[in-house]
Amino acid sequence: MLTKILTASGVISLKVALCLVIGANLGNGLLAVITTSGQNDAGRRVALAACRLNCSVVY
Repeated sequence: MLTKILTASGVISLKVALCLVIGANLGNGLLAVITTSGQNDAGRRVALAACRLNCSVVY
């Protein structure tokens, strides 16, 4: 939401806003995958599915 507001008001460019959103989505998904690396199969599948969802929703 903050990125959207900053882009709409002209504080940051669209290119910077897209990089911020993509980086946040990838970072969040990869952190979940790394954190659940020692868990059972079901836990890893949930984290991987969340990562795939975050990465596929990026416009």
